[in-house]
Amino acid sequence: MELFLVLVFIAIIVATFAIIHGDGLGHTPEERSLRDWSDGSLPSRPFTEQPHH
Repeated sequence: MELFLVLVFIAIIVATFAIIHGDGLGHTPEERSLRDWSDGSLPSRPFTEQPHH
């Protein structure tokens, strides 16, 4: 019985790592806007990437 529980526990750990790895290790792709936007003083792009006028 103990051996069965240990095998189930190991299977759960392996499945967890497989799911995390299959999901891209938690990285989500960056979604860029087609047009610039702002929300008050917050621009859609970092200030270092803003076009200079």
